[in-house]
Amino acid sequence: MELRSDKVILRDFEESDINDMIRWETLETEWQLWDAPWENEAGNDAFDAEKYHKDKLNQLEQKENENRIRRSFQICINDESRKHIGWCNSYNIDGHFEYTRERGFCTIGVDIPDLSARYRGYATAAWKLFIDYLSSNGFEDIYTQTWSGNERVLGLISKIGFEECQRKTGIRTVRGKSYDGLTFKLNRKKYEEFCVKCDNPSRKEILSKKIYELEMRLLQPEIRQCAEEISHLLSEDFIEFCSSGNIWKYHKGDIIDTNPVTSVKYDLRDFSIEILSDTVLLARYFSVKTDEKNGTATLANRSSIWKFTDNRWKMFFHQGTPALKQPFKIMNT
Repeated sequence: MELRSDKVILRDFEESDINDMIRWETLETEWQLWDAPWENEAGNDAFDAEKYHKDKLNQLEQKENENRIRRSFQICINDESRKHIGWCNSYNIDGHFEYTRERGFCTIGVDIPDLSARYRGYATAAWKLFIDYLSSNGFEDIYTQTWSGNERVLGLISKIGFEECQRKTGIRTVRGKSYDGLTFKLNRKKYEEFCVKCDNPSRKEILSKKIYELEMRLLQPEIRQCAEEISHLLSEDFIEFCSSGNIWKYHKGDIIDTNPVTSVKYDLRDFSIEILSDTVLLARYFSVKTDEKNGTATLANRSSIWKFTDNRWKMFFHQGTPALKQPFKIMNT
């Protein structure tokens, strides 16, 4: 997989990266002064280049699902050289902001060990691509962590839109001095403002893409059966005027479909939004609900009101109105 911006390419790990990683772990190690330097100062086990090379080759030989959600990417410059300059990754933290192997909050990091690639915007561009990728795959709450002496990454964290949510005083000792451990959470509104400055699309264009992705997410069978996922998408006072004529009121813990029909696919057409205030917007579109099993399609005019609450966009109201004569039979041409 590759993700691209005008500055960088994010891609999967390749065999040619092995030598780069060994060089960065053994020779060009300046980056280790800033990325968890206490681990090196504590005298952790020395890096075994031979074992690393062998383990990585074995990993690359394993056939992985191409459709899997990536939790890390290698960073390359997006020019003719496609020079490999670093990586971005993610891990989980628990409710106490500690690392966990269990399910938790997605927490991202970035490293640019190549000194010639510093201060050129590559880390910013890589994080933007990575955040957008994770967001499109359902990671709404995104965190990052560092220490209070890492001034360079603190600037990047602030610029993108992260806000400090937890500080552990004096837990890190680096080069003989005491520093705080910091955890930051991405403020989605600030991130949208950053994207406007970064890419120059209008806020309306950014929000339209975001809300379209959320509307499509609400239509996925696995999401409609998961109470936790639904609670991230619907406000606690959500109400729907259904196209069937029924009224549905959401209560926390509800699911939308107990037995979703997997043969049904949705197409959203003529999608548009109107920004009503800084925290409220209206989405309007035309839906085509196709049942591939019996070859019928149902049409509806739809509108949704979305509110920005709890650091995310949640649907507050939805209405579906039948359009034309339905259902109609799909004609093969």
